[in-house]
Amino acid sequence: MIEPLASDRVRFIQQESFHGLLLPLLARRLNIDVHQGFEAMNQTLKTKAERIAQIRTNQFSK
Repeated sequence: MIEPLASDRVRFIQQESFHGLLLPLLARRLNIDVHQGFEAMNQTLKTKAERIAQIRTNQFSK
């Protein structure tokens, strides 16, 4: 979910739900792996969004 906060800010919310018989056995490892994946994706998304914003700012300031 992307939630507008201001004209130049948003909040990005992500979540994953897991279900199944083996979940109790895998939950801890799955939680660690998913969290690390989310963190990596979030950092990449943030970097790209900030780069695009900087390019747009530079284009409009010319």
